[in-house]
Amino acid sequence: MKWPVAFLVLYFSITNFSSNAQCNNELIVNCISQKQNVTYLKEFIIRLPKARKKKQDPRALFSVMLNKGTNYHFNICNDTLNTQNIILKLYDDFKSYGGNIRDEKEYFSFDFKCRKTQVYYLVVTYNGNEGCGVVILSHAGTFNIYDRSL
Repeated sequence: MKWPVAFLVLYFSITNFSSNAQCNNELIVNCISQKQNVTYLKEFIIRLPKARKKKQDPRALFSVMLNKGTNYHFNICNDTLNTQNIILKLYDDFKSYGGNIRDEKEYFSFDFKCRKTQVYYLVVTYNGNEGCGVVILSHAGTFNIYDRSL
């Protein structure tokens, strides 16, 4: 009686592993290579389950320290098996600084000119759907923080 249970556990663990096999280092390397003239800093790997009824959509929250006077580039890549694209928003404790959705259009990257050194938060969701992807944070140069034209 214990053999069928052990077989089922082994079967489901193997099939679950193979369904998530696309979200690996190859996805990170492909996402990094899409943008030129930037310096790679960090990746954020996202694996979210499907939302359950009457519960808040699954979200991933990452904190990152960004420095004043630096341009940052966020590149967003989805796994090919995803039905929805990643929705990314950048916040601090008090306000939103943008994301990959602007004017009801979805983008796969966005730039951020950091005007204050502090901890910022990346909030990632798939609108309640299951998904796997990666967000790449890159350094895209510096700017003069005293320039009035910015």
